[in-house]
Amino acid sequence: MSAAAPLGPADTHAAPATPPGRSGDRWWRMLGLDLVTALSLLVLVLFGIPATLVVGPLGAAGTPANILGLLMLGVWTVNELYRVHLGFLDTAIRRALFVWLLADLASYVMAVSRPISTKELNSSDRLMISLCAWVGVLLACGGIRSWDRLVALTRRVVLGGGLVALLGLAQAATHQVLVNVIQIPGLTSNSTDNGFVERAGFLRPSGTATQALEFGIVLTAVLPLAVHHAVTDRQLSWFRRLWPLLAIGAAIPVSLSRSAVLGTLVAFVVILPTWPRQHRRIAYGALLAAVGLVYVSVPGLVEAILSQFGLMGKDNSISSRTDSYSLVLSLFAKSPLIGRGLGTFIPDYRIVDNQLLLILVEAGLVGLLAFLGLIAAAARTGLRGRRRLADPDRRSLLTALVASLLAAAICFATIDAFAFPMLSVTVFLVMGCIDAAWRMASQPAVPGEPVPGEPAVGEPVPGESAEARA
Repeated sequence: MSAAAPLGPADTHAAPATPPGRSGDRWWRMLGLDLVTALSLLVLVLFGIPATLVVGPLGAAGTPANILGLLMLGVWTVNELYRVHLGFLDTAIRRALFVWLLADLASYVMAVSRPISTKELNSSDRLMISLCAWVGVLLACGGIRSWDRLVALTRRVVLGGGLVALLGLAQAATHQVLVNVIQIPGLTSNSTDNGFVERAGFLRPSGTATQALEFGIVLTAVLPLAVHHAVTDRQLSWFRRLWPLLAIGAAIPVSLSRSAVLGTLVAFVVILPTWPRQHRRIAYGALLAAVGLVYVSVPGLVEAILSQFGLMGKDNSISSRTDSYSLVLSLFAKSPLIGRGLGTFIPDYRIVDNQLLLILVEAGLVGLLAFLGLIAAAARTGLRGRRRLADPDRRSLLTALVASLLAAAICFATIDAFAFPMLSVTVFLVMGCIDAAWRMASQPAVPGEPVPGEPAVGEPVPGESAEARA
């Protein structure tokens, strides 16, 4: 990235710069890491370790990514207590996060204070542990204080998404799961499904995700960042910039996920209006060419995707969702404000495939509004931060982050998203990156001086090797 660009006219009313030491980096440096290196490790285990491998006693909440998220929450908490000055509510995203956590806590108290089965209690505990891990990821990302380091992190997210996409394409080509041979000491598989799911005559790959549905939606969330880096990451060769985008773009249709297609459309609705007209025309042509290439190279795949939307009235997966509405509304009516208890509507009762309805049942209207408020606060913060910036590459990065968030968030209405650990961590990581970008966009720039917290040109970043800087 180039040196810090001056902010636009709106920056005269920007928030004051963040005091030194607010990021909590010192605690990671004590471990021989900097914050972004720690987050890069999270990206590595998130995409590199099959999501079905967990720490046995923790069940679904015990994924390596969740464990790291809990560690990050602990480091952040220690940093805040060490400073004896809680800065938890200093951005709109964190205020919305706090409200959502309060709503979830009230729902959790409701769950454990009434007669409850062991299965419901264990499910509620696991979800609460997972929520804490996701919050830790968001708070850790919000501590990034350098545009260069934020770019490095998002670049590594794109790299991880590209590798997962390549794995999925290899699975589809070979009809082999490939990841079922991975054995990691201390981790056990919490899935009995060792094969592929078939749809419309095609086998659906899952990469390292729990299933093809999560695979497709996670790649959809990474796609806007891949587009951003393909266009703006000029310090990389054209091949390094383009191959993750091409791999992700090829893998999304192979997942045969309606939710992924819907998320992709949302992503481009957010991104394309921000591009110049000439660039939009090129993008439309590229999209048409990509559809044509898929049509020719994989006969029947385009028809199979279109049929998933044309046969909605006859699709069992659609009817199972709509059949759940009456049950959900009846349970909601019994406890409309804070719900029946966080995580207590277990799959043994019914698979709803709609996280928003699950939140409505488990956390009530308060919990649902709080969660939607968190998503809205993150999206609005990203768009406001974009308007504060003059540098086109940084504006593009914030647009891509908002597109990633909304592409994944729209799918919360079509799947039980909290049951998918890779997707959930990705969503909160993106919100944390938006939080960090807003903080940097709100810092007033002084001509000729570096942005506070950003290393000077040529200055090494603590904990980063020369190879990483290259």
